[in-house]
Amino acid sequence: MNEHPATLLRCVVERITYQNPENGYSVLKVKVKGYNDLVTLVGNLLEVPVGSVLLCRGEWKVDKRYGSQFVAATWEETMPATVYGIEKYLGSGLVKGIGPRFARAIVQRFGTETIDIIETEIERLYEVPNIGRKRVAKIRESWEKQKDIKNVMLFLQGYGVSTAYAAKIYREYGKESIDKVRENPYRLADDIWAYSGLGCRSVSLLFVPEGYDLRLRMPAVNEKYRNNYRQQKALLTMTGRPFRDLGSAVAVEERAFPAALSRIACSRYKTLGEVEAWLAQHDAELQCVVSECVSHGSRTGFGRAQFPALTDYPDDRDVIAFLAALN
Repeated sequence: MNEHPATLLRCVVERITYQNPENGYSVLKVKVKGYNDLVTLVGNLLEVPVGSVLLCRGEWKVDKRYGSQFVAATWEETMPATVYGIEKYLGSGLVKGIGPRFARAIVQRFGTETIDIIETEIERLYEVPNIGRKRVAKIRESWEKQKDIKNVMLFLQGYGVSTAYAAKIYREYGKESIDKVRENPYRLADDIWAYSGLGCRSVSLLFVPEGYDLRLRMPAVNEKYRNNYRQQKALLTMTGRPFRDLGSAVAVEERAFPAALSRIACSRYKTLGEVEAWLAQHDAELQCVVSECVSHGSRTGFGRAQFPALTDYPDDRDVIAFLAALN
């Protein structure tokens, strides 16, 4: 069959060739309708077992060594609908307490209703011969954990977070990851406007994914800050420069560090790698980077910019050593 560029691929995972448990990078062999041979699927696909039915968005590429591959940028999983697919999915080892033998027994008892039974009426697993309470408890716990992982992955993809970074976030926050990310825009407000913008490490440049609607909840600021805001708003209006009015501050589309107190720079990105490259290039200008997913030596969590550690010296200068040397 002739290969052609594609953006959407529906497939069933038949074999896992390679999977990195740290960042989720995987090489899978998948079955695709219309293809006689198995297709190679690569990308960050954390916790994707054999038997999974995936809907992937990406592009076809030809690797010099491994040949044709579909590189998945984003993906979502749908539950298998056939008896064969369900048995293979449950027997893959993903759900603790269900191996190939019990997967076969469970599917023989419940058929295509198996997934719904586990999801909503898991107590009915006692109808399967030789399944006891400890096994059902293990299946219940494992099923809920896998559901949490998938929910987090899909949610974070909507924020432009790659699966590799999503895996790091999940390992740190677990099933609370979604709540942490949702509240980050409000915690970020403290990093920007604490002490009326005169904090020791106030955030002045924001990177947001393309298509993301940035919402910030401004705290109360003093009158001097509001005067600066009025000045910036007037200057931008008179020069015809587009900006977003945040109430007591203005957000301007630019990738730079603004000098004005009430002016926030906002830059949109396609990939986190693009952001990391820019940060590396301007590392000497940074005191800290507020993020849960970008790798940087001066990274801190949302809401923590104004709480530096004793060794977080401005401009990398050891203040204690400097003062001691004055003697």
